[in-house]
Amino acid sequence: MKLIRSIAASGTGVILVTHDLSTVRALADRIVVLSLGRVAYDGSARHLSADQLWSLMASGALASAGQ
Repeated sequence: MKLIRSIAASGTGVILVTHDLSTVRALADRIVVLSLGRVAYDGSARHLSADQLWSLMASGALASAGQ
């Protein structure tokens, strides 16, 4: 994680592919979630809660309110 942060801090873009939610939440400022070959989410990491991210990763859709 230190290496990725160092590279990003230097202004270089970093693409990280992982299913490790803690790593994603620790490092990402932008998240792209793919589901069945389509983009299910492309946006700021700050706008997603952990539950929303899990929902996207599991089903390709955001859970509706109240779930």
